[in-house]
Amino acid sequence: MNYPNHDLELVVVVFALMIWRHYLCRARFEVFSDHKSLKYLFDHKELNMRQRRWMEFLKDYDLELLYHLSKANVVADALS
Repeated sequence: MNYPNHDLELVVVVFALMIWRHYLCRARFEVFSDHKSLKYLFDHKELNMRQRRWMEFLKDYDLELLYHLSKANVVADALS
C-alpha cells in the first residue's frame, strides 16, 4: 500500500521469479509488463534501496523486461 506503482509492478515480477526460480534459472525468457517505467529500470541510475535489492536479485536471471500495451494484453486483463 505504501509502494509507488512502478515498485508494485516490480515486486510482482520479483515474487513470480521467486516462485518459478527452479524453472527459470538457466533459461532465457521475456517478462511482459504494461508499465512502461520497468522497461527503463536497468538503465536508471538513481534507485532507492528497495529497487537496488530487487535489481541484485534480477541480475541472477537471464531476462528481458518488455513493455506490452495494456489494451493489447486481453488475456491478462481477463485473468485479473
